[in-house]
This record gives sequence, C-alpha cells and structure tokens, in this order.
Amino acid sequence: MGKPRLIRERVTEGLRAAVEATRHKREYQRGLCVWLREVLGLSAAQIAEVLGWNLHAVAGVQLRYRRYGVGAFQDRRQSPLPADAAGTLGAALARARTAAELRRVGCVWLRLVLGLEQAEVAAALGCSRGYVRKVQAEFLKSGVAALRLEADARSCPEGAGAELRAAVASAQSVHEFRRALCLWMVVVLELAPALVAKFLFWRKASVRVLHRQYLRHGAAVLHSPGRGGARRSLLTLAQEDEMFQELRARAWPHGLIPFEEIQRAVEERVGRPVKSASVQAMLDRHGWCRAAVVVVPMQDRVPAGTPQQALRMVQQAR
Repeated sequence: MGKPRLIRERVTEGLRAAVEATRHKREYQRGLCVWLREVLGLSAAQIAEVLGWNLHAVAGVQLRYRRYGVGAFQDRRQSPLPADAAGTLGAALARARTAAELRRVGCVWLRLVLGLEQAEVAAALGCSRGYVRKVQAEFLKSGVAALRLEADARSCPEGAGAELRAAVASAQSVHEFRRALCLWMVVVLELAPALVAKFLFWRKASVRVLHRQYLRHGAAVLHSPGRGGARRSLLTLAQEDEMFQELRARAWPHGLIPFEEIQRAVEERVGRPVKSASVQAMLDRHGWCRAAVVVVPMQDRVPAGTPQQALRMVQQAR
C-alpha cells in the first residue's frame, strides 16, 4: 500500500462529505476512487482492481477531480437536485391519488433520492428507461408540480361510479357495452390504458380518446352511434340499384351496356368525374360482369324458341 498523501484537514472533510452525499452509484464510485487515492494513498492499479475499472478510467477521474474539485463526482449530464427534494418527493408519494401518479413520483424518488440506475428503476416500476428519463427531466425542470396528473385528478367526476355501473348493466349492444366497460375500467378502477386496450382488443389511443370525450361531454358519449358503414361512397346502395335498373331498362332488349355508359351515368348522379376503379367496385357490389361490356342477366333476355315459350319463361323468371 502506498504512503497516504498529506492534505489539509478541511479538504479531507469536504471530500468525505461529498462522498457520503452522493446520490448515484457512479458518483459514489468516482468519489471512492478519489478518496482511495488522495487520502489512503492507494495506487492506480490497486484502485482499478478494487473498483473493477481500468487504469484509464481511474486516471480520468483523478484528472477531473483536480480540475473541478468535488463537482467531478457528479455526472455532468445530470442536473443538480433541488433543495429539500427528498422531503418534497416524500410528501408527493403520500399524496398520490392514482397509480399513474404514484408511478411518476416513485420513479423520481428511486432515481434521484435513492440513487438507483435508470435500468433498475425501469425494471422495478415496469416502465421503460425513456419514461424514467422523461419524468426525471420534467421534475428537474418544473418541480413536483410536473408529477401531478391533472387528467387523473379529474378522471372520476362526482357520481361517475354509479353512472358507469348503470351504463354497463343497461347496455343493449356490444358497442355500448364495450364503451361503458372501457370507461368503468379507466375512470373507476384506474387501470392503465394499455391494459384496458389489451382486454377490449382496442388500440391504446382509442381508450384515451374515449376517456377524454367522457371528461368533456359526460355520459352522452356512451350512446353515440357506432362507426360502421360506408363514409366515402359515391352513392347509397338504393341509389346504385335504382341507377342499374334504369340502365337495364334503357338497354332492353339487346342487353348490352357499355362500361363507358355506366361511368357516365355515375358521374351524372355524383356531379363530378369518377375513376373507373370506383365504378368497377360498384359493379362488383351488384354482381355485374367485370368486363368492359356489362351483359344483362339471362332471365331478362328473350330466350330462343317460340314466342309463347319465350313469354312463359320471362313471366316465370319475373
């Protein structure tokens, strides 16, 4: 063991206090590296063996300490912890109202006060390291107010529990039941949107949108019509059927309707140019031929044979 260096007592006490006040594992290792070298007099090789480092890391910490003093222990990317942060975060933990808010406060508490690494905090709380960094940055920028979720504070209006319980019980369709059950799980049970979405086979964004709509409009969102049906159709099914009946009557008796004539008829009813692919989809919906020339079904043609047989077959077909 090397001979301990002779340094001033005030510097030793300051170094001891800085090492004891470190908040993270890396900061503690840096402080311990300087303490072992400056006070106990260990060599760089011995310090590297104790800490599991290499000689370059030890030399780098020593150089930073000579330049910046005890500030070299702190990560330069880490903002300083606000004064009385431990007491403020402890009160916020006791005051947390929802699971999401408790997770946010606990994330900052474990990271800044107890000094856990980002990966350790993420594993303990079941979140990502990006979420840990984001919450930590918000706290260091805006204080404990950034950890409160105003949406969660408003998530359960007065009487929402009884209202949603009645909506779940009185739902008449699967659509209404899913919407009421979604709001019951998010508002009353305070489950995470990702868990609710997985349970209902929805997307997480759909759960959040429905939650915001309920907070804004109340129980009216439970009885809104579904999103099914065509929204971009050129004509309704009844209008399409009426148009095809007119084209068939106009083409009688030869029974051949050019594709261009159908497209012109559609454009006249719509009032604007229409792509041929849209007209072809319309033909497919009604079971018409996909060829350029559409043929009227056989039962509407005059069959071969005597006039009496042809009239009889047409009447039976109709």
